[in-house]
Amino acid sequence: MKKILFLCITICLVLIIYIFTRDNKQYIVIFGDYVCKNNNLDSSIKNAKGKNVENYVNNCKNDNTIQEVLNIIENNNKIIYQKKNYTSNNLLIKADTIILSVGMNDLLNYHQETNMYSYIDDLMIDMDELLSLVRFYSKEKIYVYNYFGLDKKYLKYANRRLNELANEYNVYIIDISTIKNKIKLNENDKKLIINHTLKNI
Repeated sequence: MKKILFLCITICLVLIIYIFTRDNKQYIVIFGDYVCKNNNLDSSIKNAKGKNVENYVNNCKNDNTIQEVLNIIENNNKIIYQKKNYTSNNLLIKADTIILSVGMNDLLNYHQETNMYSYIDDLMIDMDELLSLVRFYSKEKIYVYNYFGLDKKYLKYANRRLNELANEYNVYIIDISTIKNKIKLNENDKKLIINHTLKNI
């Protein structure tokens, strides 16, 4: 009887310690292109009520393609953000939430050397490799922005292919497909990205 009582007390103490010491703060990392290179997005995520963001790293560059982001992770590149040094693999391992914004530069750089549908298929091979690699390093939540600003039939096809990959790797889609401007994001576009991001993560 005493052993059972001791066991129950021990279990209760462990649960109490866990409840009061668990870390509810988020570590958020973004890899991508010009879509997420946005100071207002950074500020909105870091200061969002109820998100409890402890650390945030944005590794987006205007001209990044899917292959370039893939290379950054494969090569475990050194990343400097707000004067702090990181490596890409370490960021992925530590992150509670990962956001990917890749593919728009690839789609915008299409020069009609080949059929657009075939071009999208080739891009999705790279995207498959990228999502597989990110999922290898992280079992946490991964989000990816879908595509916008293309001819409607190509947009539908590209986003359908992306959705298929997202389902395969248990990745969440942040839907920004209603953005019309595909060359330069205006302020309304940026607000939509911010609102949709905060609503999803």
